[in-house]
Amino acid sequence: MRVTFVFVILILKLVSDTFSQNRNNIMMLGTSGTANHDNYGIDFSAGQADTFSLIRPVDFMFCDAGICDTTGQLIFYTNGVNVENRNHSDMLNSAFFNPGLATTVWYYGLRIQQACLILPVPSSDSMYYIFHESAEQLPGLTNGPINLSYSEVNMNLDGGLGGITAKKNVHIINDTLMFGRVAACKHANGVDYWVLTHEFYSNNFYKVLLTSDTMVVDTQSTGLINTDLGGTNYYGQACFSPDGKKYALEVMDSIIEVFDFDRCTGALSNPIYLTHGENVQGGWLALTGLAFSASGQYLYVNNNIKIWQYDVYAGNVLASEQLVAEWDTFTAPCCNSYTTFFMMQLAPDNRIYITQNIGTNILHYIEFPDSAGVACNVVQDSFITPGFNTFSFPNIVNYDLMNDTTSACDTILTLVNPQMQIGKQIQIYPNPSTEYFWINYALPVNERAILELYDALGNRVQQNILYGHSKTLMVHTENLLQGVYYYRVVYGVNNIGSGKIIKIG
Repeated sequence: MRVTFVFVILILKLVSDTFSQNRNNIMMLGTSGTANHDNYGIDFSAGQADTFSLIRPVDFMFCDAGICDTTGQLIFYTNGVNVENRNHSDMLNSAFFNPGLATTVWYYGLRIQQACLILPVPSSDSMYYIFHESAEQLPGLTNGPINLSYSEVNMNLDGGLGGITAKKNVHIINDTLMFGRVAACKHANGVDYWVLTHEFYSNNFYKVLLTSDTMVVDTQSTGLINTDLGGTNYYGQACFSPDGKKYALEVMDSIIEVFDFDRCTGALSNPIYLTHGENVQGGWLALTGLAFSASGQYLYVNNNIKIWQYDVYAGNVLASEQLVAEWDTFTAPCCNSYTTFFMMQLAPDNRIYITQNIGTNILHYIEFPDSAGVACNVVQDSFITPGFNTFSFPNIVNYDLMNDTTSACDTILTLVNPQMQIGKQIQIYPNPSTEYFWINYALPVNERAILELYDALGNRVQQNILYGHSKTLMVHTENLLQGVYYYRVVYGVNNIGSGKIIKIG
């Protein structure tokens, strides 16, 4: 009997330690746009949530990312507009690090969920990358991000407070993208990282593989085309399970996609669609949050007034759905505001915390996320914070995920398909463009390819020959109307590159 008891306790400890990691010890939170900057944070260093207050000039709206060192001490954080060092001052060379119309309009904090995340450069103890996006006004699409960029941080600068290097706002993906939902996961080798984002009005995923000395961009078309148009699909999260085996994305206001994820190849497979028809496009009941439990078995999904639980390892995931909470209609005394549900985040104490969709000084939480059904215990209106918070939680990454010992993949070499390397060299810029754009490509010297442009109705409106003896071509588009065009590059019988070109003049 004693042996069995010890075994059970050991298993419970392994589960409880799954998401404990020093780099996420500090969550920086606080209301946007208030005169008194009602800011605070949550410290998990002691194994439980302990709040603290502070005065700083930076507020949060939706976008929130931060990172601690390996001892759990905060080193820097960002709201998508500013980057602050551990002294809560602007980081060296951080001004205008994330330019864009949205960043200018929402100067008190970028209004895009998961628009930023922070990763340590593999095999370095002083270098970091901030991955970030803003948004622009787009013809016919209202607005949206048009690139994913990175800025490099060297913590040896400014006397150890850190600074952004000359690699600032470097575009790595130039395409129309969904709002936010940028998520990252450790590679199967336990060293490198995958960064995932999703193309707008498409089923195309972009996958960035970050290694110690390079970034490789790959694509995969799978799942549903996100058809929430007109800029209504502002809200929603994406996240990996803590073990990296599952990936979930709010692809539309009413649908969550859940995939198996291969940490070695970056491949997404076996999509499952969790649909809530009551959550109409852009409506009050749109899906806004999701989070996995520490073990990765349970996925929680919410709209403003309901929280559902799914067992992602059940034989029938859809049939495992359980409604575990409904909003209790409470109004926060501090500000006469509803405490409805908005965003979720698994925290280092293995609880899942939940923000409200109107700023208050209250958070909700799921006490036992790895318990089935209502035994998970959704606790509403009881976590009181020292200040208001509007929507945001930090975009957390499981930095401590170990190498996958069940996989033979301990290197990135298996991901490279030599037949696709020509396509990998294609770059189009500027995008958006006015009367012309440039295309960079790599072909065998005596070969050629065809660049084709299509309008939104699928009509081919232009084609250009790409000769192998050259590597760059200026493509004139002065005869085309403003709007979104689709391009593809055909080499022989193969499509070796495709995407969107936006003409704004």
